[in-house]
Amino acid sequence: MCPEIELNCQKRESEVEQLLDSIVTLPTLPAVVTKITAIIDDPDSSINDVARLIAKDPPLAMKVLRLVNSAFYGMRNPVSSIAHAASLLGVNVLKNLVLTANICKAFGGLKGKQLFDRDAFWYHSVATGLLAKVMIRHSKKRSRSDPEEVFAAGLLHDIGKVILEQFLTDEFINIMNISEEEGISFYNAERRAECLSHSEIGAGLAERWKIPDPLVEAIRFHHAPLSGSSPSLMACVVSLADDCLHQMEKGPASPWALNPDILHAIELNPSASGEIRADFEEAMGDGELVEILTG
Repeated sequence: MCPEIELNCQKRESEVEQLLDSIVTLPTLPAVVTKITAIIDDPDSSINDVARLIAKDPPLAMKVLRLVNSAFYGMRNPVSSIAHAASLLGVNVLKNLVLTANICKAFGGLKGKQLFDRDAFWYHSVATGLLAKVMIRHSKKRSRSDPEEVFAAGLLHDIGKVILEQFLTDEFINIMNISEEEGISFYNAERRAECLSHSEIGAGLAERWKIPDPLVEAIRFHHAPLSGSSPSLMACVVSLADDCLHQMEKGPASPWALNPDILHAIELNPSASGEIRADFEEAMGDGELVEILTG
């Protein structure tokens, strides 16, 4: 990265910090997220330690049981024990469930006006995470990224839009107007408005939440994943998933137009797109998974 670009990036990151500092009611993640993450990352802990902590949070425990008993997992017999559910789901799935549930809860408590469809927002967020997770499993570079972390990056990729809507309302309305009047994407409308982007704001928030650096970078660069001297694999996968879903919103049955440069970066064969799409649609099902994760 050349010095001029690096200096500009540092300046914009500083502006994001100042913005987030100025928001008194900025959502924070509950302590349970930090506690469970610490237990999962502790090599001396066990899945039973995680299960015991989840059991102390009844709403979270209910989500765990609903998830393990959902059609997505297809258990033959009902699972009623948190310990059993935890052992079946695994630590990475539990980590994502805790993160997802608490992020939705944190933003659900915001009292400002909702200027866009929040249900559609969360549906797209979960769908992006699931599609990115399927894509990385088909990539020749799948060993370099944990599919569950890729899911989390997809889930969080647009979280900065909620901050814009709730705390920079005039700027958000201006961006939406530019997008509609000129028929361009929200991201390109942000660039036309010359304001801080939802990607930059979302990455800044993720840093404050102490989200792992690879996820922060995926959020920051999901609209420009090939920028810089060392493109982020996670950002590339999330960008591709996000783009494919926007294409599906315009024409659900149309073949995907896949960016060849991103396909090359993640070593994903375009011939796999049919199988990827089928796996994704099976994972999404009738929307039960989205409702469990975000409801």
